[in-house]
Amino acid sequence: MWLKRLKYFFIGLLALFAIAIIALFSILYFYEDEIKEYALRELNLHLETELKVNNIELSLYDQFPSIAIKFNDLLIEDKLDPNDTLLFASNLYMNMDFFDVLSGDYEVKKIIGKKVNLKLKIDSSGNENYDIWKADTTSKSDDIRFVLQEVELNDFKLTYLNLYHDQFYSFYTKHIDFSGDFNKNIYDLRAKSKVLVKEFSADQVSYLKNKNADIDLNIEVNNDSATFLINKGGLKIEGMNFEVTGLYKDLEAPYIDLNFKGQRIVLQSLFSVFPIDVLNALNEYKAKGEVDFNAHLKGEMTIEKNPVFTADFKIESGEMKEVHTATLLKEIYLDG
Repeated sequence: MWLKRLKYFFIGLLALFAIAIIALFSILYFYEDEIKEYALRELNLHLETELKVNNIELSLYDQFPSIAIKFNDLLIEDKLDPNDTLLFASNLYMNMDFFDVLSGDYEVKKIIGKKVNLKLKIDSSGNENYDIWKADTTSKSDDIRFVLQEVELNDFKLTYLNLYHDQFYSFYTKHIDFSGDFNKNIYDLRAKSKVLVKEFSADQVSYLKNKNADIDLNIEVNNDSATFLINKGGLKIEGMNFEVTGLYKDLEAPYIDLNFKGQRIVLQSLFSVFPIDVLNALNEYKAKGEVDFNAHLKGEMTIEKNPVFTADFKIESGEMKEVHTATLLKEIYLDG
């Protein structure tokens, strides 16, 4: 008796598998063109600049068990410079739930990008090339809806050039994952990754170059007030731990109010991380000891105004040795 029941169980399992396979290929055959058209139309509806793509596929395998709209060689032009690019992705996937698609409910819940290059820019007049998303449109179409909960980027390059404030930042990471209820006006944004800081410079001074960093962020995003509140900002640079908290307001005059805290930072590591043009004199010394500091960056960021930077620090049991003369300073205690 049990052998017969086992037989029927496997027959039923195979039947369900066959139905699933048929359903998958039915979606590909009957709905592929419709879904691809919806996706491209929805994106262009919300963008203020041109989106170009080599081709679009409806993938049943790449992101299984999700069904994905796959964009190959996706490019968004720089609205400030048509000869430049804001975003390029070798592959971009818009993932939808399998059963939602079967019922005709096309909700994009996750985006995955591969070989992504994002180039953010602010020109000398303060115009931004990344302000391209239309929050409101006249379309009432519900063909495809974005209910994003996760964005995953792989082989990701990010540059930020601000000609208005003379800033340039360049980062690279193999993988970074952003999560949050992105379709809400107020939500918590979480991000965690290992990042290579290729360049971090401002006012003609290079502060970091080719340094490894770990980030662990929790940011409260308020789109109504254009406010980003950093509740948790874990930052590790070349093994040195920092905490960053505070807020940024993207108003007519952008405003920043950030607190930086570092505890038990190894003095020699601090010297080695920053480049010669910042700590030129200190590179002539070998140092021992630990540093605690609290720093505060606060104020408007305009051509006329810059944020005010203040810091308190303390060095205990420090030791410094001049490399050429071997002059040694011991038991250094400093408060500043």
